[in-house]
Amino acid sequence: MPCIKFLSRVFLFLIVFLGISEWAAAQEKQPDQIGVLLAGELEYGNFNPTLGFFLEREFTPRSGAEVGLFFRTYHENYYLTIDYEGYVTSENVGISEGYFTIPLLYRFSANFATFSIGPQLDIFSSWSQKNPAFISVDDYDRSPNVRIGSMIKVGKEIQFKESIIFEPELRFGVRSFGSGNLFLGLGLKMKQAIMLRK
Repeated sequence: MPCIKFLSRVFLFLIVFLGISEWAAAQEKQPDQIGVLLAGELEYGNFNPTLGFFLEREFTPRSGAEVGLFFRTYHENYYLTIDYEGYVTSENVGISEGYFTIPLLYRFSANFATFSIGPQLDIFSSWSQKNPAFISVDDYDRSPNVRIGSMIKVGKEIQFKESIIFEPELRFGVRSFGSGNLFLGLGLKMKQAIMLRK
């Protein structure tokens, strides 16, 4: 898809250009943020929960980067027919897929919201059959099992107590540039400031 390929190049260019320029312009060390994320995403009518950890590194008071490691699930449904010694049966077979997702995002903090954009890596890691009946799936795989996509997020930081910050966010992206699968979701971060740089 030419449009998807063009967007992927724009995203990658923005990440590299803005990251380098902001890093070079940083005049003082800013605290990092570590935390956990719980999110839910809709993709082709399926609700996919996501859970994981992330690190936010600030280059300036308004800009920085975010990297994370998340586990998410995705549900596929297949209509299969088998012929076993003349006995033919068909049924819907559900497969629950597991993925590790690694986003690398550029963050910009405005007064009213925080915006994040960048690529993400999806790695197929596991699968299981849901509610097996007559047909049992013995082997299952995804090809390719590593996919590159992109994500855009809009969030709002809410201070809780002195060191804890909550950040609800709206998420939208392309799961894979190869397939063009789109997703939309909501997430909630809980994070805490920590000084990792001396």
